[in-house]
Parts: sequence; structure tokens; C-alpha cells
Amino acid sequence: MAYTRPLGVLDPSIGVDNVTLQKVGATLSIKASGVDTAQIKNGAVTDPKTDFVSYDFFYDASIDAKTGTVQLRGANALPSGLVVVAAFVKRQTKLDSASSLSQAALTTGESAGDIQAALVVSNAVWATTGTTITGYNIKKEMTGTRHPALVITIEDLTQGKFWLHIDGYTAPVDPGV
Repeated sequence: MAYTRPLGVLDPSIGVDNVTLQKVGATLSIKASGVDTAQIKNGAVTDPKTDFVSYDFFYDASIDAKTGTVQLRGANALPSGLVVVAAFVKRQTKLDSASSLSQAALTTGESAGDIQAALVVSNAVWATTGTTITGYNIKKEMTGTRHPALVITIEDLTQGKFWLHIDGYTAPVDPGV
């Protein structure tokens, strides 16, 4: 590409190769060699932003270890329209229960076990000791505002602590143009 406007020159037009863009008031004109001038009205072109976002949540069995759905603490809820692409669980201490028969599943709140399906807490996913990180490839669009949760079944947990990190993006809004 060859820019026809030298740096430092304050001119409301710019030329790239054989195309010139010129802004006059609220109108952007596009001129190209051998092509008639096209005009775009103010507001007809929007910035198609894709926002990449991260959310962090926390679970600690010393706070809430009863069977049922335990909403994770931390960031705000996952917003409707968020496309979740990945989740990472960093375990500080393993999950466990009195007989080690409890099961735990991890959800974005959108559908049961969509991050991690229910597994007995003695499974390596939950029972690995020390700080470990497990990554998940999700690819899910949130259809409503949801809260990630740990679903505990069989019996209450006696220990466990982990962080959940969720990465996603909000898709650009179609301006209808």
C-alpha cells in the first residue's frame, strides 16, 4: 500500500493506492480510479468491536460444602451473549468427602456439567494434590445471564479449594446495514 498523504499533514482525506477516502462534515466519500464516487452517511459504519473478556471465580469447601448447586464466588455473572471459549481450573487442594464417594461437576450455569461432567471426587480431575491446572475447550454461547457453579452430589464435601478462570468474547452487534 502507498499512502498519498504525508505524515503530519492535517487533511480530512487519505489516499491508499488508487483509493481516496475523504470526510466532509458527516459524510465519508470513497473515490477509486475508474469507479464513481460512493458516499456513506454518518453512523452507517460502526466499529465492529469484539471484546475479549475474562472472569475469575473461587470455591472453598470451608465456606459451602453441602450437596446441591453451589454458586462460585468472585466475578459478576457471565452475561448473555458471551461466547465462552475456554475455562481453566487451578486446584489448590483436592476435593474430598467423608467416604470419597461424593461427585462434583462444574458448570457455566448454562447447562449441567458443561465445563466438567460429574466425576467422583477420588478421580484425578478432583483428587490431584498440590496446585494443578486443568484446561477445558468450551465453545458455548450464553443464552442468558448465568453464574458458574459446582454441583455436589452423594455427600457433602469435607475439603477442597480451587479457582475457575473463564475466557470468552462478546460478538459484534450487527448494525443492520
